[in-house]
Amino acid sequence: MIRTHTHMFRDQGLNETHYDVAAHCFAEGLQTFQVDQGLIDKCMTILVSMRVVFEYGAQVAEREKTMSKEKMKTPPLASPKTIGTDQEVVLPEYPLG
Repeated sequence: MIRTHTHMFRDQGLNETHYDVAAHCFAEGLQTFQVDQGLIDKCMTILVSMRVVFEYGAQVAEREKTMSKEKMKTPPLASPKTIGTDQEVVLPEYPLG
């Protein structure tokens, strides 16, 4: 998830606020299609667990702004294992095209 959204974290300021809006729209869509509320609740429980990825991606992108190009080459890549740590990391590149 971090890798596929790197360009949006860096270039478009993607963060947890955008995630919240998308999750809300998803829940409303399920309700519009009259999906059973129990199933909606299960879906939202799974979806909510991904919010931390968007918080973290936005934080790493913000820290990258203070790093030189040289410095950006040395830290390890952000990953699920580095979420919640103080480890200095950079966002992974995702090959487009």
